[in-house]
Amino acid sequence: MNELSAKIDKIEDSRKLSYVLERAEVNSATEACKNAGISRPLYYKWSKDEREYLDGLALELKRETGLMAKLILSGAIKEAAEVKVAGLKYKKDERIKQSAATEILDRMLGKPTQTVQGKVENIQTIKILEVIKSYDEEDE
Repeated sequence: MNELSAKIDKIEDSRKLSYVLERAEVNSATEACKNAGISRPLYYKWSKDEREYLDGLALELKRETGLMAKLILSGAIKEAAEVKVAGLKYKKDERIKQSAATEILDRMLGKPTQTVQGKVENIQTIKILEVIKSYDEEDE
């Protein structure tokens, strides 16, 4: 992370810095520009190499912060599990006990499967389209 921080600290243009920080949070350059208050024409005035470099920094930042978050959460798993188990012993409110029990079972055994029922409509429309398509293919 120190190397990455040094690279980010070297960015002197505040708009480019804003872009990198936003790009690390979103899935597209367009969205990052919008969030950073940068116009698309300005973004495309930057050289292709500069845009690729900034996108690379953003991706690296995204990976680093994700990894740090995972490490922090991993360190709290035991305590979180203990809190859930303690909820089973909570005597003042049965709903808390039930919620804790359900969450523990869902996490350890998986949620129960659910069936989904629904209607299929417009079958005739699909068949008509298939007939038209096959008729068009014969003409070719």
